[in-house]
Amino acid sequence: MTAVPTSRTGRLEGIDLARAVAMIGMLMVHVGPTGGDDPLGRLYALPHGHASVLFMLVAGVGVSLLAGSPQATVAGTAAQLAWRALLLLPLGLALQSLDDGRLVILQTYALMFLLAIGAHRLPDRVLLCVVGVMAVGGPIGYLYGKLLDPVTFSRVGIGLDQSPGGILHGLVLSGPYPLITWIVPFALGLWLGRHDLHAQPIRSRMVLAGCGVAIATAVTAGALQAWLQEPRVQPGWDQLILMEPHSQMPLWLAGSTASAVAVLGLTLMIADRGGHRLWPLVATGQAALTFYVGHLIALALWPRTLTAEQPLQALGITLAFTAAFAALMVGWRRLHARGPLEILLQLPRNVAQRWRSLH
Repeated sequence: MTAVPTSRTGRLEGIDLARAVAMIGMLMVHVGPTGGDDPLGRLYALPHGHASVLFMLVAGVGVSLLAGSPQATVAGTAAQLAWRALLLLPLGLALQSLDDGRLVILQTYALMFLLAIGAHRLPDRVLLCVVGVMAVGGPIGYLYGKLLDPVTFSRVGIGLDQSPGGILHGLVLSGPYPLITWIVPFALGLWLGRHDLHAQPIRSRMVLAGCGVAIATAVTAGALQAWLQEPRVQPGWDQLILMEPHSQMPLWLAGSTASAVAVLGLTLMIADRGGHRLWPLVATGQAALTFYVGHLIALALWPRTLTAEQPLQALGITLAFTAAFAALMVGWRRLHARGPLEILLQLPRNVAQRWRSLH
């Protein structure tokens, strides 16, 4: 095994760097335009439909690393995952109730952590089977629901104003980040996290395979649309060939998940070479929950200041917000081992450690 630099908390810095990339990408989507037709607009919109998938993939990797750590126990891992779910579900519902049009992913995170209590112990073969089956079956199930009830399957945010049944339906089937499709990057992350991510050959294969699949899906979508024509606006089975961000369709799902694998492989490589120069971004990634919640609250409080219709202006806002947050986290980490909200995520572990020290 090849040794690589790890963060001040013993974590692979490349994973934290990937989290930072995901956060910056989601911030770009929320700050600026994502529907531009000109080259600059299309370039700016690249994170749309990709950043959140990267965030979900890294979540799966993180669960496997948590469960595989030398200090981990079955009961302890289950308690930590359950606590994260109990914390993130109401937080996500509350953030969605800000009602500023932005869709919150934390509710789906909570559901994934609950499932991971059992799923992280599944054999590799079963996890890959889940990835393969749901990569095809999930989009078909979602589209079938959309054909039957297009109003419910219209990417409506899941907030506190909905009934428990409506919340569950949205989380599993019809919401903006439904389990039936988003289980694919999460389960693949669980599988990846079991591998030696220190090893350069694995990282290289992640980059090459991820880029290869992403390119193949884009070419396939283009060829199918040229052959079968552009799918109709009205829901129909021809939408299975869509590559539109967050369409939940198989080509988009496979392509965005593959690109997330490639980005993770690249960040693992870059973190080795960047060293302490990347610490501000690594610290940002280690405080990903704080960044995510903070940017949504900031956008709700100052929507005119923190949004823009022009890509260059939006990019400037994104960079300024990220730089300010990174500087804040560098200062914070001089005094604390984790980010503000990340301290809450570790509460069960900290309580257990304190209890053991007292007894």
